[in-house]
Amino acid sequence: MLKWRTLRRGLVIVLAGGLVLYLALLVYGRVRLRRAEAAFLKTFGTLDLASFEGPVPPRMQNAATWYRAGAGAIVVDNTTQTQVNALIARPLTDWSQSDREKLRTLLEDNRCALELLHRANAAPKVSYGGIHSNDLDTTLPDLRALQLAGEFLAIEARLAADRGDLGSSAIALRAVSRLTTSLENERSFLITLLVGLRCERTLLSALAESLAKPVAVS
Repeated sequence: MLKWRTLRRGLVIVLAGGLVLYLALLVYGRVRLRRAEAAFLKTFGTLDLASFEGPVPPRMQNAATWYRAGAGAIVVDNTTQTQVNALIARPLTDWSQSDREKLRTLLEDNRCALELLHRANAAPKVSYGGIHSNDLDTTLPDLRALQLAGEFLAIEARLAADRGDLGSSAIALRAVSRLTTSLENERSFLITLLVGLRCERTLLSALAESLAKPVAVS
C-alpha cells in the first residue's frame, strides 16, 4: 500500500505539471492574439471595432424605426397568427373566399400598423442597432414581430394583386423587399437564417403571384 508521503508527492507533481501546462497555453494564446491583432491592425489600420459601425440615422430617416413601430402595433391572437402562418405558405389560388374575407378583416383591423410599415419605403437608411446579437432571449422577440410584419405586408400585396390593384400590391411588395434585405444584411447569421430567408420566401411568392396577374389594357 502506497504511503501518504508518496501520494502527496505525486499529487504535487501532477498539480505542478498542470500549472506549467496552463501557463504555457496562456502564453501561447497571448502570443497568437498579439499576432492576430498586429495582422488586423496592418490590414485595417485600427483595432477599434466600433469604428466599423455605420452611424445610426435619425429616427425619422431610419426605416427600421417604422418597421419596428409597425410590427409592435400589430394586434393578433395566437390562433389567428397560426392561421396566417398556414395561409402564407399556400398559393393564393388555394385561399377560399372565407380565407380572403378573414384576411381582409385582419388587415383592416391592423391598418394603423400597416401605415407605419409603409412609411419605411420613404426612409433613406436602415439601421436596427440593437438586434446585432445571437442571444435568443434578446433577439427573437423583436424578430418574430418583424417576421409577422413581413407576412402582413405580403398578404396585403397578394390580396391587392388578386383584386387587380397592382399599384397597391407594388407598394406593399416594396416594403416587404426592403424589410427582407435589411434583415439579411444583418451580420448575425441567426437573423439571416431564421427571419431574412423566411421573409424572402414570402416576398418571392407574393411577387410571383403579382407578376402572373394579367394587366387590363384600356
